[in-house]
Amino acid sequence: MSKNRGSVLQVVLVIFLILFTSLFSYCALMTRQYELTRYQKMMNQQRRIEILLRRYWRYTIDQDILLGDTFEMEDSVISYNVDDDGTDYIIDCEITTKSYHYTMQAKINMDSLDMHACTYGH
Repeated sequence: MSKNRGSVLQVVLVIFLILFTSLFSYCALMTRQYELTRYQKMMNQQRRIEILLRRYWRYTIDQDILLGDTFEMEDSVISYNVDDDGTDYIIDCEITTKSYHYTMQAKINMDSLDMHACTYGH
């Protein structure tokens, strides 16, 4: 009888370990999925702000001279300074939202209005 109790306890222990491992793995996967979704939303917001800033800068260059400014757009505070190096506008931009703060530097050709480079920093 004691041999049966030992084997039953071992089976229950193995089943408990399998359930615990499965539950732990599921929780770890859900946590990573949440982090990836949050990161994806942040990247989409950065991309959208970059597109809107490009459009705004091109429109401003077409209409007038591009100068530094600070404004709010879509729950973000954006401030930028413009440096003219002869052939390009070099724009240093700081973007602050509720959840993060980052910098962006862009180079726009004065003649073609094409953006050569756009680098991000934190």
